[in-house]
Parts: sequence; C-alpha cells; structure tokens
Amino acid sequence: IFAFVAASWLMNLSLSFFFATYTVFLHAKGLSLMEINLTNLVFMASCFLLEIPTGAIADLWGRKRSIITGAIIMAGGFFLYYLTASFWWFVLAEIIGAFGSTCISGAMEAWAVDSLKHYNYDGDLEKIFQRREISQSAIIIGCLVGSMVGSQDLALPWLMSAGGFLLLALFVAIYFPERYFSRQNIKLSFRPIKKVAQESIAFGWKNRPVFLVIGFSALMFLAFQPLNMYWNIYSRERYDFSVVALGFLFSGISLAIYLGSLAANWWKRLFA
Repeated sequence: IFAFVAASWLMNLSLSFFFATYTVFLHAKGLSLMEINLTNLVFMASCFLLEIPTGAIADLWGRKRSIITGAIIMAGGFFLYYLTASFWWFVLAEIIGAFGSTCISGAMEAWAVDSLKHYNYDGDLEKIFQRREISQSAIIIGCLVGSMVGSQDLALPWLMSAGGFLLLALFVAIYFPERYFSRQNIKLSFRPIKKVAQESIAFGWKNRPVFLVIGFSALMFLAFQPLNMYWNIYSRERYDFSVVALGFLFSGISLAIYLGSLAANWWKRLFA
C-alpha cells in the first residue's frame, strides 16, 4: 500500500512540473492557439488508440514491466520537449508521451489490487485508492516548483519531469514486487493483443454502466478541455500574470480538486 501511494505521489510530482506552463511554453515557441490545441489533440487521440494494446502488454508481460517501460518512454517524450522547438517535433513528443502514459494507465492500480489479493488482504480496496488522493499535494508542490524554475527558463520543467519519471522507473523496479505474476511464454505477436482488445470492447459495449461512464467522461472533457488549454495564456495576456503566479493559480485548482474529492466521498456516504 505504501509503495502504491508513494509511486502515485512521485508520478504526480513528476507530471506537474510543467502543468502551469504547458501552453505558455508552446506559445513562447511560436505555436498558434490552433497548433497548441492540435498538439494536445494528438496526445488525447494517441491515448485513445493505444490504451487497449498497451493494456494487453501489462496483462501478458506484467504490470511492473509495463509501468517501468511506460515511465522510461514518458521520460524520453519529456526530454524531447526540452530539446525541440517546432510543431511536428512537439507532436512526436506527444505521441511518445501517450504511449508511455497508456503503459502506466491502469497498470499501477491493477498491480496494487493483484498484490493485495495475493497476500489475502481483506480490507476495503476503495479506501486504498482514497489514500492516493494525498498525491494531490505532489501536484501543488510540483506546480509551484516548476513555475519558479520556469520563470527562468520555460523548458526546464520538462527536463525536471523527465528526471522524475526516471526516478519513478527506478522506484517501481525496487519496491514493486510481482510474486503473484507468472510471465507467459508468448511469442511476439499481435494476436494476444487483438484478443484482449476484442474482449475489452465487447465488455464495454455489453455492460451499460461501463458505457455510461465512458460517455460521461467524454462529455466532461468536451466541457472543460478548451478552458484547460487556454486559461494560462489568457491570464498572462489579459491580466499580465507572471509565470510564478500561474503556478500559484494552478496549485489553487489542484487544492480545489482535492477538496472536491473529499466532498464527493462525503456526498456518496450521505446517500449510500
């Protein structure tokens, strides 16, 4: 449980270094608002296309290997962001980052659940995932530190994120035992990945609650993603916010998310 929460904290810290300066950095590199949005669209579309294939990798070769691989790949994508200054290179960095992100997505939670079952844990799993909300504090810290460093050079937070994900890979390699898992002797083939993809799609299509959750998430992203992309550029150009001020503003957003998650748990218990 400690390893799961600590890895989640480190991952959020590593991600958040550039959260407050992401679009400001791209804008400073000469990208238009449309190009900035297209860059992020590439990441979202790549995550959508890669989620099932990379999930199959975790199922077949182990959650631990998948997380480590994903963390190293994401570090490479962030390092490319640090080095480059053109739209198409940013697009490539987003695709690399999406591949790494989907290798991690779900694998960390699955590792925690499978490990606890292996050791006959009979506690409330939901409380385990609630403890991970403490990782919101990492986002607050990361945003503040990243914005302070970014006020000197907007590219440096990307280098910090790359280093953070290399540390995450090392942490998982040391502290994520996977004794429950027996690697299957499978030749490199798309057949098992195709099988997992077909089963996953069929499950989501046949089970109405899963379909509704996916639909709700899609509508939610449509509602707030445009604001998420432009708030920091707008704040700088309209109200002359400094880069450090953007860090404090995003930290406030992170704090509101944390308080909202606490309120959601209270709300659920009230009507359960």
